Amino acid sequence: MQFAATLYLEADEGSRVAARRPVDHESTLRDHSGTPHSVKVTNLSVSGCFVETSLALEIGQPIRIGIAGVGAIPSHVVRRQGSGFGCEFDTPLSDAQVEHAFTESTVVQHPAVGVGPLPAGNDGEDIEIGRWPGAVRVGLLVGLATAAWGLVLAFTI
Repeated sequence: MQFAATLYLEADEGSRVAARRPVDHESTLRDHSGTPHSVKVTNLSVSGCFVETSLALEIGQPIRIGIAGVGAIPSHVVRRQGSGFGCEFDTPLSDAQVEHAFTESTVVQHPAVGVGPLPAGNDGEDIEIGRWPGAVRVGLLVGLATAAWGLVLAFTI
């Protein structure tokens, strides 16, 4: 008699299921108070990363890890090993995010600002800077000239 069976890999406490990709990038870790700390991310997977730091982090401590090209990822500390810590992301990254990580600038555009960062490789030489309308330029010139004469008269009287 034959039986069909399906085996499922179940993660034990402290074991890794996701494949780690070696990286060697400086990053920023923020603790529960939002204080930034410099760390080095040495490996990355969809489920977490390993960071080297001199900080004294506690197992289970909530943190945010800055991953260039991906963003600030809510995480928590799951293990300590030597001079670093294994961190698990609260929400796993996609394979595309792991592949894209550390390939772009660390500059993150704030949503309230209307102008985005420069595209990669752009040194600013081909950016057009528009001129203010003529009425604005004339008004600014007249206003500054009036202010300058006001200062001259204030100091001579």
